[in-house]
Amino acid sequence: MKRLLPQHEDGTCTKLISGEECVFRQVEVTCSTGNSCSPNSSCVRHKHRTGVDIQTPYPSEPASNTAQCKEAVWVDNNRHRLIQSDCLVMPIADCLLQKGIIHKEKYNQIKAEKTSQDQMREVYSALTYAKAKYEFYRVLQELEPQIIENTPLEEFDLRKYRPPTKGVFRLLPAVRNCRKVRISGVYFDSWTAETLASALKMRNSVLSELQLTNGDFSEQSIDILADALNKAECKLEALSLSGNGLGYLLEKVVLIDSPIPNLKDLELSEVGAGWIQYVIDEGLINSKLERLRLNRNPGIRQTCQVLATALSSKLSNLRELDLNHTSFGDSEMEFISTALMSNQCTLEALSLRNNKLTGKGCETLASALIVRKRALRELDLSYNDLHDSGLIALCDALRSPHCSLRRLRLLFCKVTVDGCTPLGSALRSEHCSLRELDLSFNHLTDLGVKLLTEVQRDSRCSLEHLLVEQSKECWVNLKLLRHHACDLTLDPNTAGAFLTLTQENKLATCNEKEQQHPDHPDRFEKFQVMCEEGLTGCHYWEVEYVSKDVGVGVAYKSMPRSGDCTQDFSLGGNEKSWCWNTNNQFCHYRCCQSFKQLEFKLTGVLGVYLDWPAGILSFFEVYPDSIIHLYTEQTTFSEPLHPAFSFLSGGSVHLKTKDKSEVK
Repeated sequence: MKRLLPQHEDGTCTKLISGEECVFRQVEVTCSTGNSCSPNSSCVRHKHRTGVDIQTPYPSEPASNTAQCKEAVWVDNNRHRLIQSDCLVMPIADCLLQKGIIHKEKYNQIKAEKTSQDQMREVYSALTYAKAKYEFYRVLQELEPQIIENTPLEEFDLRKYRPPTKGVFRLLPAVRNCRKVRISGVYFDSWTAETLASALKMRNSVLSELQLTNGDFSEQSIDILADALNKAECKLEALSLSGNGLGYLLEKVVLIDSPIPNLKDLELSEVGAGWIQYVIDEGLINSKLERLRLNRNPGIRQTCQVLATALSSKLSNLRELDLNHTSFGDSEMEFISTALMSNQCTLEALSLRNNKLTGKGCETLASALIVRKRALRELDLSYNDLHDSGLIALCDALRSPHCSLRRLRLLFCKVTVDGCTPLGSALRSEHCSLRELDLSFNHLTDLGVKLLTEVQRDSRCSLEHLLVEQSKECWVNLKLLRHHACDLTLDPNTAGAFLTLTQENKLATCNEKEQQHPDHPDRFEKFQVMCEEGLTGCHYWEVEYVSKDVGVGVAYKSMPRSGDCTQDFSLGGNEKSWCWNTNNQFCHYRCCQSFKQLEFKLTGVLGVYLDWPAGILSFFEVYPDSIIHLYTEQTTFSEPLHPAFSFLSGGSVHLKTKDKSEVK
């Protein structure tokens, strides 16, 4: 008859089987019948919560298994280092509890300790047999790899692993052994934040670049992250943030006597111009910050006023400034140009893509480049309506002996062949030092391209790289995109359970109740539908929408069908689809960019242009008398693309029929 000896302090019991001393764990178990049973219960079906048979013994001496002996010895030899390390003790304890290595009473003792060192001592006291030490080692390998292998990883990008929500829990601890960390599309609760915070606070932390984008931050997680960022141990040199709830974090981090001491590169996108004031007022002046990116923040005018003051300070070290997608216009350019004329300004690179600049703003900027020597070396004004007048104003600056521009990007600026002659003259001038020029997505015509190519060959021209791709008239007159119009048909075999197709499969409507659709392998689960046509070549189509949140995009036929209400399988949530949402977001592969400067509309018309060979996907807002560019993605496509649509809460989309009479 088997007899259990008295229970030890660590929760184990010892008994003899065939002369071998073995250890059993006295734990509460759950019977398969749903009743709670004791270990001595007569019920033969009960198991541990982890599914391990309660009668499985662990030898108290090192196991005969060579691997287990080796790992157990490692744990013994590294006891002191483990206790003094910056391990995430409670996640380790959670795993050990789930594996049945420690019991609930011991877990509570660990949790009650005030310091991580004392918590680790309690964990170690429970490792009384080789099997337990081996399992502990395996948990360390998974959650704390840097403890075992001290060679840090160069980069951790969560998108590469594509874990489900639960998988994030196991992957995140790896950030504590990486130099660069990129995390996108994650909800930051206290545990997730504590994992990142521990990496920032480690005495020998290797984490120098942290990118947290498209995240949702709870107030508790922000408190944890702010505390870590304010610690002297934080060695971050580059920090990129975008997501909901970040304003509170900015306030807590920058309203201190000493901002992050080593920070050189900071991005704050989609956080709102009001919160940015804190960063500029408290963090930009008298700091090591060299690069600042404030993209996709509306209401930038007041920010520019403060920026101009900061840039003119002799204490500022800023070299690069990005203000893309901020509705930056001609009036804001006056503030920045004033700062550029200051002898204290150290700015070398300025990016103002996708804004509201005109030729007048270029004249203001050119005056600053002419007045002060070595003001800027790199300038990006792409996706602004500069026209030829804006280019000609910049040509005046290029001729000046004070202008030091080396790189100029003017993509999609509605430049025509008329601007090529004054540009060629400026490039041949004695003082022009331009090395790179990008005029793609304009209408230079063959004549303009030929003229600039000949200028580049001239010995007087310093230009080394000239880009004039996609020189088409449609980029100056967007209505000409309709020359590429195509007729599309929604595929009824792909319509999700909540969608109905009518009007000869031109109209998709999202319903409150599920519809009865026949089974089909191509069918989406709930809220998405795809067109029959797989497109290559150049195509354009327009969609009328009614809803506050409709997704308009393209996808490969091989895009996953089931689970389309989850992020990984929704349109734009994976690597096989791209999507513009009518709430002004562009999404692709777990990364969403919000464009808060754009006006929100419940109804409207979206235009989509696809140049499959060139890897171009563009979205436009369509009005009766005009078409306005919203966003362009440049990539490489590997399969035919099917126009596709997604819904969040009701609404409809209607495919407009091709009508070339609208082309003017």
